[in-house]
Amino acid sequence: MAVSNIYTIFGIHQMTAISRADGTIYGTLKALGDATFDTSRESIKLYGGSNPFPWNTQYGNISGDLSLIVREFKPFLWTLTGNTVTSTAASATGTVTTLTNIGSPAAPVMHGTTGIASVAVTSGNKANLKAGRYLVKAESATTVSVFAYTDVDGGAGAALPVLNDTNLLTDSPYLTITTGAAVTTLANLGIQFVGGSGTIGMTVGATAYFDITPVNTGGSTSITDNANPVPIACSIVIAGQKQTNGTVDITRFPNCTIDSVPQGYGEKKFTEGDVKISVNYDAVLGYSWQKDWVVR
Repeated sequence: MAVSNIYTIFGIHQMTAISRADGTIYGTLKALGDATFDTSRESIKLYGGSNPFPWNTQYGNISGDLSLIVREFKPFLWTLTGNTVTSTAASATGTVTTLTNIGSPAAPVMHGTTGIASVAVTSGNKANLKAGRYLVKAESATTVSVFAYTDVDGGAGAALPVLNDTNLLTDSPYLTITTGAAVTTLANLGIQFVGGSGTIGMTVGATAYFDITPVNTGGSTSITDNANPVPIACSIVIAGQKQTNGTVDITRFPNCTIDSVPQGYGEKKFTEGDVKISVNYDAVLGYSWQKDWVVR
């Protein structure tokens, strides 16, 4: 009888999340740090008398917590935590959303007759589109100013003219909105406003916002936290790094829920997050986890 090979685990290769319903794949992560599966179990000890050691030990619950350090954040993680994920395809033209009024002024900024009827990309200046949300404020019945909520993409195309600490983009004289006419003054933002069909008369101080998605080759994604997100049960497969002797190890967790996906920002460094996963028992398969080694 030969001496058996040693079984070792080295590194981490990838994590794959899989549908429990039909086995299709939600997504895969490869920029990973540690994956730690806590299988510690509650021990219930019987003490009595002068003996300092327990007379008996019985066992209770197992933790079943899987902690995964991630250094890439793919949208499927938030899908599995029960949040709303909306993705759009790559765009060669860029997009601008419809103006959305804030509050309920008597004569709002966004209005098909008395305000701004629409905002659109000016195709000749599409290279100047800058990602982010923008605020339009009525400075008089017929004029508006525009503010940027962030200038993070301000260097795209023509520079974004941030004029003060409120991120004002259009100082006096403000943009004049005229009946049915396009305002192209915001060429360095790549957009134009079209006035309403009637006499323009906005409530001074009224506001509305719009979002810009610039020309892109990778698409865009929006993730929205739901009021009471319910995680989706999934299967998870984690593979260690293939070793120089050819050894491969794969661990399967057939019934998991991703409890949370942390978010954060750090000065001049890539963000990493500790994703918390609950490993549950699979009553059909009869186990909570399964590890396979192939030792060459």
